[in-house]
Amino acid sequence: MDRRFSSVENIACPALVHRDGIATWGNKAFAERFGIRPMPNKHLKLRELLWSLGVGDPLAGVIAGGAAFDDCLAPGPSAKIPALHLRQTMYSDRDQAPWHLLWIAETPDNMAELPTNG
Repeated sequence: MDRRFSSVENIACPALVHRDGIATWGNKAFAERFGIRPMPNKHLKLRELLWSLGVGDPLAGVIAGGAAFDDCLAPGPSAKIPALHLRQTMYSDRDQAPWHLLWIAETPDNMAELPTNG
């Protein structure tokens, strides 16, 4: 993964990088929590991945479309996880579509522990 996101790899909160609606990378916490490690050659559609986590439309479409936001509370995938706390930031490349970093926390405390610049 791009060195810009190397500091995200070992953070305990699941994180996902996507571009043009395709999930291209997830950190270790994402893989451990959700059982999948997005990679560029897998071509995982972000919207479908969010649906599998219980995030429905129109929110899944807004996130996949790249809207940046500080905190969003979405219904969780089960009674065991009643809500997901989401944060998404955007990073631009000069000549390409922007990258988006999506954090997926199960508690407000997990979200409060995240770095504020990514």
